[in-house]
Amino acid sequence: MPLDLIQREFLDDLKFRASASHHRNVKWSITKALAALNVELLGDLQPIHVIRYRNQLREGGLANRTANMVVDRLRTMLNWALGCGLIDSNPLRNIRKLPCTAQHQRYRRRALTDEEIDRFLAAAEADDRETARVFWEQEANEGERWKRRRVGERVPQAPMWLGFLETGARWSEMTNTRWTDLSVETRTLVLRAETTKSKKRRVIPLREQMITALKELREHHEQIFEDKLEDSDPIFLSPEGVPWCTATRNCMRIFDRVLVRAKVARVDAEGRKLDIHALRHTFGSRLARRGVGLVQVQRLMGHSDPKLTAQVYTHLDVEDLRRAVEMA
Repeated sequence: MPLDLIQREFLDDLKFRASASHHRNVKWSITKALAALNVELLGDLQPIHVIRYRNQLREGGLANRTANMVVDRLRTMLNWALGCGLIDSNPLRNIRKLPCTAQHQRYRRRALTDEEIDRFLAAAEADDRETARVFWEQEANEGERWKRRRVGERVPQAPMWLGFLETGARWSEMTNTRWTDLSVETRTLVLRAETTKSKKRRVIPLREQMITALKELREHHEQIFEDKLEDSDPIFLSPEGVPWCTATRNCMRIFDRVLVRAKVARVDAEGRKLDIHALRHTFGSRLARRGVGLVQVQRLMGHSDPKLTAQVYTHLDVEDLRRAVEMA
């Protein structure tokens, strides 16, 4: 059985079972791996070939987790072919994974402390005030509502940063929320199944601070666009007033600028870093600081395994542990 035939059939089927971005990532990863392995037929594929390729990736700078992912995608493809009756066995079934403990992580994130959260949010609001009067002209584009008019005011970004901290949503989950997903009456925000990583719907309870911020944001949008918003419109827009797409350097520039204003180090003394996804870590860690149970944190964050919640998203520092000891 030619491997490129298995790949083509697998990717054609995956197209209907996964998001476009996941399909694109898997296709890129498998195509690159098969080209590097330089094996055309399944019968010629040996586990040692894949292990050597994985080790090359590791020596090239990839983390163990990322290198494992390459093997996992190849193995998943062959398991799919096995289940479809295309092949009789999967030669990669017994390859052991590289360890993925904290000491093997190349990119380590940290959570903001409570004091840093306050400074970060204050800095975000100050950044919005300072850059509020930025003028530009949108190009007229037939059928695209957000590009129909001249805009004379920057869309504030502080509500989005608050949203990450209050919901623990991932970038794609947060930026794909629409006003119909928000219920002011029940104080909840729905993360729709088609936007979540697990493809499962999550309903996040919101505190009054977040509800107030979103009400003000909606009024701000209507003032900027001089039009009543539709429920299907995005909640969070870029400073230029267009829907956010994938995470870009434009967003990271704003994030980094706010960190500098808040005097919060991007990288701490231990080499742990802050980025937009670190706000999700902060959400989980803050719940842990408040004594919220692991099961509840797991459900709020949408993890399938509580071990991931416990190991990755509860960055408790020594002062948090000190308070726990003193309360005993």
